[in-house]
Amino acid sequence: MSRTAISIALVLCALLSTSTVHGQDQLQHVEDGTEIAVQTFAWLPFAFYTDTFDLALGAGAVSYGYGQPQLGLAGAVFATTNSSWGVVGSASNYQLRAVKRLFVDGFAGYLHYTEKESYVPSNPAFPRERAGSNESSQENFIVGPARDGFANLQLRFLLPFGFGRDTIVNTFVLEDGILVEGSTGGWTWDPRISGRTYLGLDLFSRKQQLSNENSNQDLNTNGLRFLFEYDNRDFWINPTRGTYQSLELTRDFGWGSSSGSWTTLALSFAKYIDLGTNKHVRQGVIAIDLWTIDTLSGVAPHYEGPRLGGIYRMRGFAQNRFHDLSAVYYSAELRVIPTWSPLNSVDRLGAFVFNWWQFAAFAEIGRVAPEYSLSELHSDMKWDIGIGCRTLVKSIVLRADLAWSREGAHLTAMAGHSF
Repeated sequence: MSRTAISIALVLCALLSTSTVHGQDQLQHVEDGTEIAVQTFAWLPFAFYTDTFDLALGAGAVSYGYGQPQLGLAGAVFATTNSSWGVVGSASNYQLRAVKRLFVDGFAGYLHYTEKESYVPSNPAFPRERAGSNESSQENFIVGPARDGFANLQLRFLLPFGFGRDTIVNTFVLEDGILVEGSTGGWTWDPRISGRTYLGLDLFSRKQQLSNENSNQDLNTNGLRFLFEYDNRDFWINPTRGTYQSLELTRDFGWGSSSGSWTTLALSFAKYIDLGTNKHVRQGVIAIDLWTIDTLSGVAPHYEGPRLGGIYRMRGFAQNRFHDLSAVYYSAELRVIPTWSPLNSVDRLGAFVFNWWQFAAFAEIGRVAPEYSLSELHSDMKWDIGIGCRTLVKSIVLRADLAWSREGAHLTAMAGHSF
């Protein structure tokens, strides 16, 4: 398995995926008709191994419902045998008391690498090739110490129509992890009567320092991301039906320590098709995803803007393996939750209850290009196929995906579905 990539051991549930998944909705469980308290706290030690970190040990914690019923807090810290380390933390769905339709998410972290692979220029073995381009070599990367600090603050305003007209904080009712009441959309495509629509503003900053024997690179960015999204899924954590669509305009104004100004425009669309249930299947879904992005001005760092490869898009390739001025990406997944459990119904680990196990098969195709040309973006495309296993623990989907491409096999572990 070449360059197996396991993403920071869920970065303990990827901070609960609280700052990256969409929806400001209160979670409330019902099992066998008995209501469970909304307030939840749990912590968990973890260990993982990657080529980048060697052996890593750490711990993380998550909580719901303290202070506000929909508020989520999470954090994790880890250290490795090759002297790398990291710390991450997040808060999500904080509702402003003065403006009840306005929610705030925060996310910050710092990672110190002693040996990191990055697909950026400076590899002397490839003097005439642009690292990360669609035609670039798999070996065109640099290896060396790196520091990566990042912070995001997102404001999201729920518009007063659809399922957001009368209900600001929604309650989902689950039985054994499956939604039975509280759907927020999916029955019809009409923002006036179905789904929840948001306007968002994201303030972001990221500073990455890369070095090797040939160069030292400071790749810094900060700016604003303007977001419009229509979330018409029945249950955003694990959708059965509906659609999700968003439009993002991102701008780095070149302020402060930024490496340069740039602007991108991105469009996302996902659709979920319910396959029904039977005595062997609790849930069957076909999930389809489309993402496309173009650079309107400047050039974004390789970890922002048009990029493919890693835990969300093109999982059969290394993280940020491809990056350029434009990109297109398509994915399809078959997701099945069987009535059978791999743990023979003993689905518990201490305080952690595994509500269900889901198995997936997926295929992805995409490409980056130096300009937004549909003909070029749909020629010589990269592809991969894969399988995945997911489980629901304390309202968090944990997933492990194994994908194969022409550049080998990659295993990723993360919180939340890829889309």
